[in-house]
Amino acid sequence: MSDILRDAPACPKAADCGRRAYAERLRTYMAQFRMADAERQDGYVQSLLEWSTHPEDECPTPTCS
Repeated sequence: MSDILRDAPACPKAADCGRRAYAERLRTYMAQFRMADAERQDGYVQSLLEWSTHPEDECPTPTCS
């Protein structure tokens, strides 16, 4: 058991994970935004604003408490 704990990767901080996920999402949205028409651009902006209030919700890795 101690080997498993010793070899486990360090737990990421929730804030760091949120920032990484936010940056990746923002890059994706900006690329899609540039290719969209005006009506779809409004939808992308609204979705990004909603998501950006809780970026940690989409953290792909577990976080420590």
